[in-house]
Amino acid sequence: MQGRGIEVKAAYYLESGGPDALYYGSVPDPALAEDAVLIRVEYISVEGMDMVCRYLAPLTEEQHVAGCQAAGTVEALGGAVTGFRVGDRVVGFNFGGSHAELFAAPQGSVWHVPEGLDLALAAVIPLTFGTAHECLHAFGQVRPGMDVLIHGATLGVGIAAVQLGRAAGARLTGTALGDDRLARIAPLGLDHAIDYRGADKTKRLREITFGKGFDLVVDSGTGMEKDSIVAGVRPGARYAVAGVASPKTPQFGYFELISHGLTVSGITIAHAMHTPRGHAVVSELLESAARGEIEMPIEHEFALCEAEEAHRFVMEGHPFGRVVMRP
Repeated sequence: MQGRGIEVKAAYYLESGGPDALYYGSVPDPALAEDAVLIRVEYISVEGMDMVCRYLAPLTEEQHVAGCQAAGTVEALGGAVTGFRVGDRVVGFNFGGSHAELFAAPQGSVWHVPEGLDLALAAVIPLTFGTAHECLHAFGQVRPGMDVLIHGATLGVGIAAVQLGRAAGARLTGTALGDDRLARIAPLGLDHAIDYRGADKTKRLREITFGKGFDLVVDSGTGMEKDSIVAGVRPGARYAVAGVASPKTPQFGYFELISHGLTVSGITIAHAMHTPRGHAVVSELLESAARGEIEMPIEHEFALCEAEEAHRFVMEGHPFGRVVMRP
């Protein structure tokens, strides 16, 4: 189904690149597929995936609208959509298009926002908390008493992993850039906190588990040195790569993988959100947020016309939690 022939304001790019590739202006309203929900956007979550797509993903339109996740109200419905009505409060995910006044997402990746849940918080839940859930449960097989190391514990996925790991009964150690940031995350459930710039971090990692090593690592892409990581895990440990917050990502060779029996996997819920299991995971996370069981700090709110600044802040400012934009 074609768009309605109107124009909307959006942040878009004409070619791949850095934050300065983004423009703000008018674009055609999004086409609405039969199975899609059109959302009148109120809050846009600026995700790490947005940075990756802006650099690497193929452009699908001449004016390629950035962004993957936003919350708002239902504006219109495709002919095959069921379970939603115009005016419903929703949050949606798609692999492009969220940095706009109107955002189309397939109904399998759209969720009702529970009553009482703020739309700003709802906007940041699906990808961030869903990915943390995948790291801990689907991949990490977390269980009570397991020693879990969360690199980048003050980044979005890290903050989510701390809360979900605590709920699962794991013993949690978190790393971050600076003691002041660690002090902010500690109340959410960390047992131990380490500044990953510290010279004694490898020793401390060994001491925390009494030399046994961590069972599971969740890494938001902090750039922590490979030797410190390998020294801190037990044989047979699992290592979830859940982000690329730093260009200095560790490079694992065959020796490290084989000698430690280390299982390393890149984790995101993005490709499973539309499945019954993935959709149910996100639905329960939204309900948990509505009950006050999980939270996500919003470090900064930008206007959509400031999309370039918002992307630059996410890449260079090491935000504590998430960044949102408003049209």
